[in-house]
Amino acid sequence: MLAVKVHGTGVSQKNKESVNSMQNYDFDRIMQEEAKLAERMSNSKGSGGKDFKYKLLYPGKGTTSVKLLFNPKSNMYKREFYQHDFGKDEGKTTCVRTYGMTCEIDPVLRAIKNVTGQELSHYSRGRGVSFVQFIRADYDVNGGAIKSDIQPNEIILLMYPWTVFRDFGLIVNQAKTKENIAKLISSNEGYVIDITRTDDNKYSARVGAFDNVAKTIDLHDPDEPENPEKVELENKKFFKLIESLDPLSEQPALIPAEITDEIIAKEREKKSDLNKKFLNPSDPNVRVEDKEVTTLSTPPARTETEAPPKTNTVAPSSSGKPSCYGKFGSVSYEENCLRCREEALCEEETEGKH
Repeated sequence: MLAVKVHGTGVSQKNKESVNSMQNYDFDRIMQEEAKLAERMSNSKGSGGKDFKYKLLYPGKGTTSVKLLFNPKSNMYKREFYQHDFGKDEGKTTCVRTYGMTCEIDPVLRAIKNVTGQELSHYSRGRGVSFVQFIRADYDVNGGAIKSDIQPNEIILLMYPWTVFRDFGLIVNQAKTKENIAKLISSNEGYVIDITRTDDNKYSARVGAFDNVAKTIDLHDPDEPENPEKVELENKKFFKLIESLDPLSEQPALIPAEITDEIIAKEREKKSDLNKKFLNPSDPNVRVEDKEVTTLSTPPARTETEAPPKTNTVAPSSSGKPSCYGKFGSVSYEENCLRCREEALCEEETEGKH
């Protein structure tokens, strides 16, 4: 555990230049990616624990305050990944989209919606992960943390939903300059970010109050005057610390570093299982494309005694999105919104109507 202190008084003018000094990290790719994400958001409006090396936290209901940490070994401060979650009995598998490949399960899920009306988007989830310095929370973080016993100021892995991934990107994109980005993700004394999860499970992230800053390495004796040499030593120790962290791209308990034959085989196996279970149990070789074509063509006429087909609460629309799209929170959040691939855009669309 790191022995660090949290400050709420801001950065002194005397040592501001020294505190905000930054290593020669390459932020160009980060700036470009967050600019693209911001543009995508703008254009989209209207349309088990034992294997974890680091303690892992998923934000609970309330406010979780953290300090984001740049990861030099992977040249990123957050990583997006995708999983398929088939429940407690069947477990999770990494989606090949994590590695830039086309997912074979998602077309099956869309076909199932077309054919049966059943919404199974909770089988696919997008998430983000970052190294952070845990500052505080207004709830018991150890009730839901992996490896538990998280203490204030520890360096941990934070996993979060796509809405928080989006907000982190917007915060960094709005920083504009490399110097401001450094204050957010790669300064020893940097800004704290508050992640809020409401009672109805809506997530958001924002920079705390302007003077809400935290130090990762603190050698200052409060009974002594500030010492620029100690500040410089703090910075050096801080850079050494973040450079010692494992690559975000190599967190095997969460995300295998590279795609494997096992991941591909598992995805194809689940595709076949879903196909058999929901589309055509008698024909294991049925093609999803055949089912989609059949569904989109004129359906066969029903007899007067034949009951109309049952549909799920979240039925598909002609756009391919759930019929509740643009009505964020109108259906069970835990069962639908939290697990929906359209979660973030739907929330933006809903807020834009008010």
